[in-house]
Amino acid sequence: MSLLTNKAVLLAVIETDYGEDPEEGYTGILLNKGVTISPTGEKLLRDIISQTYSPQGHVIGVKQTKISFEVELKGGGLDESVIQDPEMDVLLQCCALVQSAGLVMPVDNVDVATFTEGEQVTNTTQESETVGYVVQYVDNGDDTGTLYLRDVVNDPTDGDALLGATSGTTADANGTPSDALCYRPTSTRTSMESATIHFHRDGHRHILTGCRGTVDFDYSVGKYGVAKFEITGIYSTPTDQTLPSPTYPGADIIPPVVVNAGLQIASLDMADAPVNALSLKLGNTVSQRKDINAATGLLGLEITDRNPSGSVDPEAPALADFDPWSAWEDATEQAIYCDIGDTAGNQIHPYIPRALYEEASYADRDGLVVYSLPFTAKGGDEGDDEFFLFFY
Repeated sequence: MSLLTNKAVLLAVIETDYGEDPEEGYTGILLNKGVTISPTGEKLLRDIISQTYSPQGHVIGVKQTKISFEVELKGGGLDESVIQDPEMDVLLQCCALVQSAGLVMPVDNVDVATFTEGEQVTNTTQESETVGYVVQYVDNGDDTGTLYLRDVVNDPTDGDALLGATSGTTADANGTPSDALCYRPTSTRTSMESATIHFHRDGHRHILTGCRGTVDFDYSVGKYGVAKFEITGIYSTPTDQTLPSPTYPGADIIPPVVVNAGLQIASLDMADAPVNALSLKLGNTVSQRKDINAATGLLGLEITDRNPSGSVDPEAPALADFDPWSAWEDATEQAIYCDIGDTAGNQIHPYIPRALYEEASYADRDGLVVYSLPFTAKGGDEGDDEFFLFFY
């Protein structure tokens, strides 16, 4: 019986031992249409000379499988007020993104100084216990703002006094903070997870072990945000398998639409420069570890480099209001961020602290002049800090 294009299932699980299928604990992940799976290998030709021109055929050497697909950008919701992993958690982790407990915390009575990236925040009301570390501080004016924290160990309560360990900034927690999950890139090999993926194309099952990959994020106005994954794994021969019926943890969660996002580029007054789309490419390099003793010639896959980039497309106001040419000339760092969604557990906050424009050019959008601004996401002094993704 013929297979059907619109019947497919993807299951994923973090591996305990690299390259070994745990055979349990899989998460079902809802896919958008358009999945491609491509087993590939080196074609080894017999480059010999004989009495005829007839080719002598070939065999396949080192083998791997690459799978590309899109998933909706959405949070994992709340379970009894506890933030849950997004459905794509396993996929993010095998793209060398690490998760930590986070907070999105309104503050008031902020003194003249400002919280600085990477500094520790302590709760002086609670015997100077550590709260977490600053990813971003958004100044809302009138001595109020919002702190985005990673590696959180203690949640403050309303009115608790907070102190930035490096800047000396003080503030008070204002209301109940939102628990969050913060993802950031890592360059530490022992922190990079691998995954096993079972992809069922109707009645065919492909198993990919030792999976690692990269991901692109796309936020386009009036649409659902999407994450576009390209995952590479160790090849195994496909088999006939009845299509499973998994439980999808995010099945009842509707992805937020990209509207009312509060997108901000540096200090630009965004009323002067409406934006239609923001994109970010993590830009991981996935390299083969070949081994003469491996069954397919491939011992595993490693993420060996990262070149994050993206683009944004604001309308072109007067240069006095926004001058990307000078920012490009001088390699001026531009912070870019937004907040998508308004339901607890299903809100998304991408943050690029230091975007450097690679070029600036004009484009047309329905008769309006806009900029095409591709950028590189630059790391800071600490490193592994060029991109953050909050779910809260």
